[in-house]
Amino acid sequence: MKRFMNSFVAIIGIVLMTALSCTKELADATDLKKEKHTCTMKLVGSIVDYDVLNTKAEANATTWADGSVIYLKMESPLGTTNGEAVYNAVTEAWTISYYGSLYEGLSNACTALYFDNKVSSYNSIITLDEGTIIYEDLEGSYLYNGGDLVVTANLKPKTGRIRFSGTEGSVIKVFGVTHYTTYNLATDNYTTSDSPFKITVKSDGYTPYCYGYFTDTQEPNIKLWIDAKEAYTRYCSKDIFNAGQSGKMSIPSADSHNGWIDGLHFNYKNAKFKMVAVEGGSFIMGDPNSSDVYYTPHRVTLTGYCMGETEITQELIGDDSEDKRLPVLDSHRFSDIIERLNQKLGLSFSLPSEAQWEFAAKGGVKSKGYKYSGSNNIDDVAWHDVGLKEVKQKLPNELGIYDMSGNAIEWTRDIFGKFTTISVVDPIVTKGQDLDFFCLRGGEAIDNKEANYTNVARCSDFRNSRYGGRLVLNWN
Repeated sequence: MKRFMNSFVAIIGIVLMTALSCTKELADATDLKKEKHTCTMKLVGSIVDYDVLNTKAEANATTWADGSVIYLKMESPLGTTNGEAVYNAVTEAWTISYYGSLYEGLSNACTALYFDNKVSSYNSIITLDEGTIIYEDLEGSYLYNGGDLVVTANLKPKTGRIRFSGTEGSVIKVFGVTHYTTYNLATDNYTTSDSPFKITVKSDGYTPYCYGYFTDTQEPNIKLWIDAKEAYTRYCSKDIFNAGQSGKMSIPSADSHNGWIDGLHFNYKNAKFKMVAVEGGSFIMGDPNSSDVYYTPHRVTLTGYCMGETEITQELIGDDSEDKRLPVLDSHRFSDIIERLNQKLGLSFSLPSEAQWEFAAKGGVKSKGYKYSGSNNIDDVAWHDVGLKEVKQKLPNELGIYDMSGNAIEWTRDIFGKFTTISVVDPIVTKGQDLDFFCLRGGEAIDNKEANYTNVARCSDFRNSRYGGRLVLNWN
């Protein structure tokens, strides 16, 4: 019995020692992952430039900028180890910092990433924008032996790129290009944005390149809004934005479209709609022929914007009615479709301000002074005293916008109130005599009073009332 007990104690001791040893190894491994390691790294490989098969620069050449950073994810039986290699132009050498351990003696898989012109980096998040060039090699390798690290990577562009030629100083807002916004080293995940961005033509007559891919992969297109004055759309070949490819396009103008079509053309769930550019300017808002305080004439100055070519239709909100080209008469559904459009397209649609509505109805800077939107003859441009009709059946106004007089009377963003003589810039009225009443413009198709269809006629109602509306996009 005594001999058995001695054997039992010995076995227990061995088990405890083994457990303690394992615990210590795990603790050492945990500590190892917390500890920062550095070593010199040799980089074998290159960066492959856009449009060419040969290399942009040998990996160890002096053409690497001082402080260039290559991010590495090194795989092995020990797990994934993240590293950050920094180039020193004086010594022409890379120094890598990493947390964890590297597997010795055998070649292992490695992912290499290089971000040229990144915005910033903090902790594991790297912030990017449309001007950031992403180079990557998802099939690289590394060899670690006796403290020496050799990384083999041929870095290639992750995206396509495009730039535009035009007049120096022109600012264009670009739609239809999805670009990368962040990269998370810890999770190996990118985020992207479909939102438009602004870019300026430089002294060489070109904008900088922007990097990304077509937002609409089924019907690739690019939309340009130029200096908040003109807007155009161009449908493109799918391969323009293939990874590693470059594209160049001339910015269109009123005199030379070069394959571009007027307006910003959007596709939402197979419902297509067009936004018309309204160049900014000053005008007299109100009615100079009226002494009513609700029509007091005053000067308004507006920044350029884009307005819906038509009223919001049944087709756009996904209605199953037989006539999808009829205007929508439901303020609650406007809020819903605007929210969904903004979320899907990465934009900031809204209803127009009352000033934006009146300026566009009058024809903006192209105004010919018509009484109604596009004509002095109401029957040319407006459905009146007949009931609701399909959009775009009458003539457009000077800007190419339809049905601003007649058909569905339209909501604006503004609270209804009195006008003053004070000059204003880009006004949006959020205070008024009655906060429950919003301003309506354009006249109803069931109305028989022609005075209610003019460009200056105003009325108001509760927001939950059933009237029409149209979309607007602001420059800023």
